[in-house]
Amino acid sequence: MPDLSVTTADGREMNVSQLLQEKNLVVLNFWFENCIWCQKEFPAMELGYQQYKDHVEILAVNPIDGAENVSAFAESSSYSFP
Repeated sequence: MPDLSVTTADGREMNVSQLLQEKNLVVLNFWFENCIWCQKEFPAMELGYQQYKDHVEILAVNPIDGAENVSAFAESSSYSFP
């Protein structure tokens, strides 16, 4: 897979190749705001992240809704993965 860089809702730049130097696994989850199934899986992803965050990074990538909407969703949620 080609390397991937993303900007998080809080403005941090995250790069998959750099994350893989720190973690064993990077999970890329592509979602959008109106996807009901996407939002239903977030609680399970959070549980997994809390249990394995020393070894696994989860990046929830939303290329559709724009930075403002993604930031608002991130601020209103209790999810700790970027």
